[in-house]
Amino acid sequence: MNNKVLLFDLYGLFMQEQDDSGRASIEKAAQLEKIGISREDFWHAYHACRSELDAGRVSYSEYFQLVAGKLGIEFPHLQAVVDADYESYQGYHADMVAWLREIVDQGWHPALLSNLVESLKYDLLARYDWLHLFDPAVFSCDVDLAKPNVEIYELAIEKINEARAARNEAAVQACDILFFDDREVNCAGARAAGMHAHLFIGLADAQAAAAQFLVG
Repeated sequence: MNNKVLLFDLYGLFMQEQDDSGRASIEKAAQLEKIGISREDFWHAYHACRSELDAGRVSYSEYFQLVAGKLGIEFPHLQAVVDADYESYQGYHADMVAWLREIVDQGWHPALLSNLVESLKYDLLARYDWLHLFDPAVFSCDVDLAKPNVEIYELAIEKINEARAARNEAAVQACDILFFDDREVNCAGARAAGMHAHLFIGLADAQAAAAQFLVG
């Protein structure tokens, strides 16, 4: 094997992003109409505060308290909102998991870099054996950093080389890594760290990009 590494995001690739049904469940649990908050204002506050949760600086309940504070309200049933949000991140894409297994069977060691909440991380690791195929897996909640901060990509490079050293493989540089993410801002962060990056738009396109990179 040559010194090339595929580094993947998790949500939007292997795990399913929130869909309309999941978002509707969150809105219902938050009782937006009852508390007089528009959907637009709620989701703006939701995303504005999310990095604090992803980086592990606040708990799930504390995160939604931050959202409520930004909106100037209190959620009537905070735990219901937490539970609805948590459940909206549970589905996965079987075709992507099948590709992951193929990559590993071919002798490659794919890595993972994900913005992920700590409680959800433990749940997913216990539920899905395929998550343990990534070596290493770097989660934002463990390192007090989140994408697209360039420092988390630099840390991922360090973790990749630690894993390679444990396997008696040569170290790689940033330019030896191809990162896949479904958000361009996160791809830009990877490029700023010196990696190659490919915006994920679907399985077939990702497979073609990976094949070209690994044999190039």
